[in-house]
Amino acid sequence: MFGMTDMKDLISNNEFREKTSELFLLSEKGIQEKALNIYKSKISVAKIDLLDALITISRLNTFDPDNKNEETIGITASIYKKLWEYEKYYPYLERAIYIYKYGYENTNSYWCGENYAMCLDHERFNHNNVNNREKELEAEALRVRLNIIEDLDKVLDTSDINPFNDVKWISATLANCYLATGNLVNYNLFEERFYELSPKRKEVNAYENNINHIKSYYYTKT
Repeated sequence: MFGMTDMKDLISNNEFREKTSELFLLSEKGIQEKALNIYKSKISVAKIDLLDALITISRLNTFDPDNKNEETIGITASIYKKLWEYEKYYPYLERAIYIYKYGYENTNSYWCGENYAMCLDHERFNHNNVNNREKELEAEALRVRLNIIEDLDKVLDTSDINPFNDVKWISATLANCYLATGNLVNYNLFEERFYELSPKRKEVNAYENNINHIKSYYYTKT
């Protein structure tokens, strides 16, 4: 049986948990997770889910020049990229390119860089008639990927990385970049390393989505 003091403590603890939960949902991390859960918790994502996620993450002022949060920038760009994949509407892709580029240049995020290059490929192979800058897009995507390869090769030579999570995503990014730049030996090497680290199904889906686009753009004969 609870005594009066015990009951007061229980009520107090419950109120604390509720307030803590509310504060978390209002925090930057809480908003990021809510946006991710809106469109990553479903097997089939509808456009409305992506728009809801975009409304949620926009509370963190992605377009503020002082915003240097890699997660917020990456999530926002990812939503625009998925919106483009959903209906191939060029302004969505244009916005994704802008945000990924900003994230790559201002937070040194290799993940943003990988997807920036991927979105440049999307424009080059799907919307070249919009701006007629095929050579520029090709050169920029190659430059970014080669820079990422150089930077991540150095990172792998250090001990300042998480052996499971960091190596997993570094391996995925290197496989992506090596495939796009034509180095199939290293592509196979890092892809094997990525799968050896037992990625979750949603992580495999994200990885294979970009890989399949690269294969269709660079390796499918027309």
